[in-house]
Amino acid sequence: MKILLVTGLLFCLSTFVNAQTRLAGKGKIYGVVVDSLSKAPLDYATISVFLKGEKKPLTGSTTNISGKFEITGIANGNLTVVAEFIGYNILTLDDILIDKDHQTIDLKTIALSKKQTTLKAVSITVQGKLVENKIDKIIFNAERDLTSQTGVATDVLKKVPQVSVDVNGNVELAGSSSIRFLIDGKPSSAFGSNISDVLQSIPASQIKSIEVITNPGARYDAQGLGGIINIILKKSNARGINGNLSLSAGTRMDNGSFNFNARRGTFGFNAFVSGNVRTSAKTLTVLDRTSGDTSGINKVLLHQVGKNNFRRNGYQTGAGFDWTYKETHNFSGAFSFNNFGNNGAGLLQQTISNYNNGNLNSITTIRNDNKNNFRFHNADASLNYKNTSLEHIVV
Repeated sequence: MKILLVTGLLFCLSTFVNAQTRLAGKGKIYGVVVDSLSKAPLDYATISVFLKGEKKPLTGSTTNISGKFEITGIANGNLTVVAEFIGYNILTLDDILIDKDHQTIDLKTIALSKKQTTLKAVSITVQGKLVENKIDKIIFNAERDLTSQTGVATDVLKKVPQVSVDVNGNVELAGSSSIRFLIDGKPSSAFGSNISDVLQSIPASQIKSIEVITNPGARYDAQGLGGIINIILKKSNARGINGNLSLSAGTRMDNGSFNFNARRGTFGFNAFVSGNVRTSAKTLTVLDRTSGDTSGINKVLLHQVGKNNFRRNGYQTGAGFDWTYKETHNFSGAFSFNNFGNNGAGLLQQTISNYNNGNLNSITTIRNDNKNNFRFHNADASLNYKNTSLEHIVV
């Protein structure tokens, strides 16, 4: 048993010594690695040395900044040298023989070629312009502006070139207030009343774009000599059921809107409701004025105190549908209802004191109370039919 154990230990020791003899030697391999096209040196390229037929490398090294490498201490044998660099094809050199007559091998220049990658498809997405200048109009794409998704139509109009809106919601186009307003290219009966109130009732989230026509053509009537503002509302073609709720609050205006869309196959339905309230604003005034004649004997003191409260509110609701029959027949319809108004109340009190030689002769007190209330509502309905097959007929 002891003889077998000693024999085994001697065999393992012999194998280890032989392996170390093969791994360690006096052989040397050197060279330089460059780019096959530019001939520029490749630093930090990897050089691996294998015994022919083996998968585990014997030794290796990397190139320096000049692309040069040198590997020493290689035992005799038939070797394979592999050169690698990121982004380049691997180059394999076989049958590199090191023996007692060839201890130093100069591989000279190893030229690596770049990997060629072919793209299957390239998709380029370009973000549309926020403002487009056409020959006859300016288009402000509100749906592409994140800051135009809250508020009302008045807030969006403030961002449109050549359009100005004052603190009371009055709109001017290039300095002119003679403007014709359209919704989806059609006049609305709501614009026949107070325009600022109507614009306050249209939620910004419903606006797709605003078209400004500064020089209306002959097809427009004389109304709106200063220009035309066309408000284009969004149309949803989303499949399934979806909706969104938007609320915003501030010191002067509170807004809210809810939108619902449903589509199945060729039939689509949408509904919305939105509203806004301008909270009650109180205005106080105080005036004191002293007047007298040239003699300085008679004087009149006027003391005036006034206050006024104003409040505005409105809402808009509607529904619509579209249905395509046999691909060429399209039916669509919409209904909307608008209700808005304002109310105010105030008083003005005046006290007039008459003095003669510093003595109070008379006091007169006048008080005026006023109230106003405005309310407007309207309904719009439309039904449309379109035959798309007629669009392909050439006359």
